[in-house]
Amino acid sequence: MPRQRKKRTVPRDSTGQFIPRRDDSACLQFPSEVDLLAATSDESDSGESDDGGLWNEIWQGWEARRKEEERQRKEKELQKERARLEKLRAASVKSAEHALDGAVGRRGGARDKTGEKRGAYSIGGDSERTAQRKRQKIRREAEAAGLDVSSVEVQRRLDAVQARKPDARVQLSLTQFLRKPAQPAACLVVDDSESDPEVLQSAPHSLEQPEAQRLTVGNTTALEDVDAADEDESNPSEGSEDDVPLAAHVPVSESPEDDDVRAAEEIAEYVEDVLETTVPKSPQELETLAAEGLRKARKAHDYRSEVLFSCLIDFYRMLPRYGRLRTALRISRNHQRGPAFARVLCAQARHFETSEGLKPSRQGQKCKGESTLDNEAVFLGIQTWLRTLKPGEVTPKLLQTHLNTTLLPSLQLSKRQLSLRQARRWLWKLGYRRKRHSKGVYWDGHERKDVKQRRKAYLAELESFEPYMATYEGSDMVEKPPSKLDNGKEHVIIFHDESAFHANDYQTAHWIKDDERVLKKKDKGRLIMVSGFICQRYGNVALTDELLEQNAKLPATERLTHTDSRVTIYPSSRKGGDEYWNMDQMVDQVKERAIPIAHRLFPNAIIHWVFDNSSCHGSLAKDALSANKMNVNPGGKVPDMHDTIIPDDNPHGFAGRPQTMQFPSSLPDDHPFKAHEGKPKGMRQILEERGLLRRGMIGDCEACKQTRSRKEHLTGASADEIRHVDEGDGYDTEEEDNRPADCCMRRALSLQKDFQNEASLLQQVIEDAGDVCHFLPKFHPELNPIEYYWGWCKNYFRERSNGNFQRAKALVAEALDACPLLTIRRFFRRAFRYVSVYRLGATGVAAEYAVRKFKSHRAVQAKDLEEAELERQRKLAKLAKGTLNIVDLRPIWRFV
Repeated sequence: MPRQRKKRTVPRDSTGQFIPRRDDSACLQFPSEVDLLAATSDESDSGESDDGGLWNEIWQGWEARRKEEERQRKEKELQKERARLEKLRAASVKSAEHALDGAVGRRGGARDKTGEKRGAYSIGGDSERTAQRKRQKIRREAEAAGLDVSSVEVQRRLDAVQARKPDARVQLSLTQFLRKPAQPAACLVVDDSESDPEVLQSAPHSLEQPEAQRLTVGNTTALEDVDAADEDESNPSEGSEDDVPLAAHVPVSESPEDDDVRAAEEIAEYVEDVLETTVPKSPQELETLAAEGLRKARKAHDYRSEVLFSCLIDFYRMLPRYGRLRTALRISRNHQRGPAFARVLCAQARHFETSEGLKPSRQGQKCKGESTLDNEAVFLGIQTWLRTLKPGEVTPKLLQTHLNTTLLPSLQLSKRQLSLRQARRWLWKLGYRRKRHSKGVYWDGHERKDVKQRRKAYLAELESFEPYMATYEGSDMVEKPPSKLDNGKEHVIIFHDESAFHANDYQTAHWIKDDERVLKKKDKGRLIMVSGFICQRYGNVALTDELLEQNAKLPATERLTHTDSRVTIYPSSRKGGDEYWNMDQMVDQVKERAIPIAHRLFPNAIIHWVFDNSSCHGSLAKDALSANKMNVNPGGKVPDMHDTIIPDDNPHGFAGRPQTMQFPSSLPDDHPFKAHEGKPKGMRQILEERGLLRRGMIGDCEACKQTRSRKEHLTGASADEIRHVDEGDGYDTEEEDNRPADCCMRRALSLQKDFQNEASLLQQVIEDAGDVCHFLPKFHPELNPIEYYWGWCKNYFRERSNGNFQRAKALVAEALDACPLLTIRRFFRRAFRYVSVYRLGATGVAAEYAVRKFKSHRAVQAKDLEEAELERQRKLAKLAKGTLNIVDLRPIWRFV
């Protein structure tokens, strides 16, 4: 029974129309059945009933449209491919002939098939040559065995040999070489427009002819020509076959999609011809060329090339005897290198044989991929988050958690998770380093507005008496008398500070082996507190040996009971321990020790005492004027305050009048404050006597309470110690300026001049002795030379401490006396360098860098600061090279 043919079903939609098939190129619309029936009915009405012809006509039209769309699709693909190849034309190289022709002589070069002389070449790569040699070997073996080269077995072996795709640069140079013959030659061009197919037009070999067909060769185009048979019939060449340009041997490409195939065949044919005529150089010739390269490398002081050329000389000398591999291994062993160097030597030899030069070094040419941190949104997000953390709170784990849970998911990036190791790398790129805790300049408050104003005032105070001070110059810090005197007196500056030592304070770094450990006690041990003074001339402020002898001869009423200004206490909460350092002990040290000893050391001098700006040193006397200690109404448990004089700026005519802070001890019976005799008056009465009380004024407004609470939190001082801060010393200055001066009684009274100019207890004691008191600006320990002195002493103490408290007590005294006077004078010189740098306007890291650079200078000049800034920028630029560009290299040492 014959097999029945299965009917082909056509898919239809809900309306009965055909559903067109889809392919990868286009979607064609098939004619619907309704259209076909309508066309059939029209034909029937007109008297024509040839249904088969109508159907054929419709389907032929559809087929024509399909072929046209297919042709347009292929044309678009071809245009895309040509556009891609045109982009590759941008690559520029010298030549690619050596990759196919082999090495050529240095003198005169070699002649190619066009007869043009070519020079030395410098591009490597012989993978195409290797493939052609293998194919030639297969053909020769087939011919020797009597097999047909076109047989299936031989063709299968030939197809199995695959060459590496030529590099775009080599392909470009090769096709350019093929397109540019040395002399014009005739070639045959086919005119497909209107001429008869058998009529051929003879034209010069030029790429500018529009009627010539183009052939895509690699990444360029070459002339497409007729085959050899047509060429021989229409325009036979008068010369030999070698005189015909290579383009004349290119077969005709009948369709655009065969261009790449024709190009590959053309290149393969050219390579095969070149291989037949190429003669490799002998090892002796290569050795001579390597010796010449060695001479040039030594002249250019190129160590890498010198080593490789010397190895190549030995390589070609030993090559005939041992072969390539054994020779490379022997040379590698002679140079105390391994098999890797032998492989490098073989690769260099292959490159040298084709290009007569060394392979360029690939060191430093690795292409670094982009990091997620390079994304601007990620970088800004991390920076914004890091600003919310305080110094010391940043950790890689915290950064990893924030990125994986918040930042990266919100940005919808491809990278969703970050490892802990990568978080550490990112922190390193952002400038963070894992460091041990160390003391230094507190930069956050160093450039605050009020601190800068106080620093400027302190520098002006020093400048006023610097000409009357002795200087110490040279490496031996020899004393030089002051250039002039102030009414026959010199000025001397003495610095003060306190420091704390702990009995269990050890070194943090040790030289130990891997299996060794240093046992330390858990706590720091007992506290040893030291308060001292130092000066340039004597170091520690204490009587000299000569003065000690004189003091012993004085009567008991004039003899000093204390000969050293230094005070050492051992505060502890245990029974028998000393009290912690306070203002009373500070005043007692100054009055009983420091001032008398300093007047003996400098009998005819004006002494300037410099203290740091701590809240303890700013404490007021018990009877000092303070609005914070006063009540609104009379009475109450408040301290008595000394009398004052109403300031001159009083607008109500009360300037210059004396004013008491307490009521008299006896008042008339009809006096409204008879019950408060001898008691404090209160803020309301004080303001009323000055004419500053207005109707409805309250004692303390809410804004002042919040401001005062905020300042106490920032400074850590108590309400009694916050006098300088409370009087508008820089905190929230803009908010305070916006508030009225008489918003409340406490603010109005605190802004009075006599309350603002109230001196601290320490300043009163020093001024009563006829000396001058100065206070350093906040956050400026670098201006106090005794800070460097404490650091030297603590280093001495830590190297010798063993954790025993009795040993620590003796060791502290030993360390304080062990610091040489020369070292102390250098500490002063370093502090004065900071003063000179700040006067020039420098600050921050630039100032610190300049001070460290010019160690032998007492003062840094403007030119020195400029030199230090340029050197710092060069170092930063070197460190920032090749990393994330976060460092701003603009000058930062000038105030804006």
